[in-house]
Amino acid sequence: MTASWGGFGVWNKPVAFILVHPKRYTYQFLEKEEYFTLSFYDEKYRPILKDLFGTKSGRDTDKVKESGFTPIKMKPAGMAYAEARLIVVCKKVYADKTQNENRFPAKETPEGAEFHKLYFGEIVSAWMKK
Repeated sequence: MTASWGGFGVWNKPVAFILVHPKRYTYQFLEKEEYFTLSFYDEKYRPILKDLFGTKSGRDTDKVKESGFTPIKMKPAGMAYAEARLIVVCKKVYADKTQNENRFPAKETPEGAEFHKLYFGEIVSAWMKK
């Protein structure tokens, strides 16, 4: 999934945080798995990231086949693509649903609307291409 909501910081240890909407296919993996990865790419990959990973769901599309990316297993867990210039492996340490009153800017929201879920992961390893 291509995402732009998140960041890095320190919460007694180096952490990364991401926000994912429950309707995204990635959400079910984040709920099930103990680790997640964050990947950063060179500018030349922007069209694939935007037009494929950012718009199509893995439920309906084989993104590996369509992108031509090379999946790799990370240690201690997780997966990423060899084309990334930086891969950060995180172990989930906290997750919680966001609330309407925490939205920025605050908006009127239909009753029963689902909000993003915030995940914090301890950074346990990082891999960078030379």
